[in-house]
Amino acid sequence: MTYIGKNEGSLDIETYVNANCQVGEYRIISAPEGTKDLIQRMNNLLIFTTFSPAMNMGRPTPSRILLSFSHMDVRG
Repeated sequence: MTYIGKNEGSLDIETYVNANCQVGEYRIISAPEGTKDLIQRMNNLLIFTTFSPAMNMGRPTPSRILLSFSHMDVRG
């Protein structure tokens, strides 16, 4: 089990979501030390993640989403 607690920092990710609701690109803004394995799992997770699209005049439009995780329990 991997823990990210408030005292250790947070995992912050900026994602770019295309008009098809899929993560096209992302970058890790900050990550606590010792989370290399967790970051690899997040990379795999983001590939298959979809979001509700941002809308512009009733049509899906590309957007940016900031994700911040301050505590996570990962079992594996």
